[in-house]
Amino acid sequence: MNRLFCFVKSFSRLPKINVKALICFVFSFFIFVEVSHASSSHMSNDNVASSSVDHKTDELTRFNQAVDYDLSGNHAEARKLYNLLKNSRLSSLVAVPSAINLVDLNKVDAAEQAFNEIVSGGALRDRDYARLWQLWMLAKRWAGKQADLVSELKEQAGNKAWSLSWENDIALVYAGKKSPQDVLRIMAQKVAKGEADKDALTETVFFITGYLHYVQHDVKSAKKYARQYQSSFNYASLERPLIEREYIAGK
Repeated sequence: MNRLFCFVKSFSRLPKINVKALICFVFSFFIFVEVSHASSSHMSNDNVASSSVDHKTDELTRFNQAVDYDLSGNHAEARKLYNLLKNSRLSSLVAVPSAINLVDLNKVDAAEQAFNEIVSGGALRDRDYARLWQLWMLAKRWAGKQADLVSELKEQAGNKAWSLSWENDIALVYAGKKSPQDVLRIMAQKVAKGEADKDALTETVFFITGYLHYVQHDVKSAKKYARQYQSSFNYASLERPLIEREYIAGK
C-alpha cells in the first residue's frame, strides 16, 4: 500500500491522483496555517515563521527521500532518515513506512514491535493495515505445529472486521474462510474494471503470497501469482520491493 500519509491513504483510492503532489499540498496548507499563526503573535514573527517553514520543509524532504530509498531498494539509507524523523512532527505519519522498512532490513523483532504500537495507538486505517502485518508476521515466524498456526490465525483474523473490503478479504484468507486464489482473481477483476487501484492489488498480492508461503508452504504458487500480477503492481506501493525480492528476483 502507498503509505506516505495516514489521511492521504483514503485519497489514494481515487484514480489518477498524484499522491506526492497531494502530500505537498497538505504540507503547504499546514505551513500556511502555522505562518499565519506566527504572524499574529507578538513574538519575532518573521524569524518564527521562517524557522517553522524551513523545519517542516526539511522534514518533508527527508520523508520523501526515505520513501524513495525504500522503493529503490536502498533500505539502509531509508532507515537513517526514518530514525531522524522518529521524534519529529511527522512521527505518527511515518510510523507505517518506518515499520515496513524494518521488515525490508529483516529486523523482525523491531518491526513486530512497531506494528504492535501502531495497532495500539495509530489512526484507524493504519491500525487495520498493521493488523494484517501482525497476521503475516505470525505466519512467517511460526515455529510450532501447522495445526496450531491455523487455529491461531483463525482466532486472530476471524473475529475482527476490517474497514476496507479487500483487507477484510485478506484477513478471511488467513482465517481459512476464503480461497487465496479467489481473492486475487476478484481483486484483479476490480482493477481491470476500474473499481480498485493497483495499490490495493499490490497489497493483496503481498499478503496472499505470504499466506501461500508461510501458512500453506506453497512457495511455487506464491511465485506464480507474484509473477502473474507483477505488471499490475503500483510502483509506489511499499510492498512491491518485498514481493519482488522474495518471489520474483532470480527467476
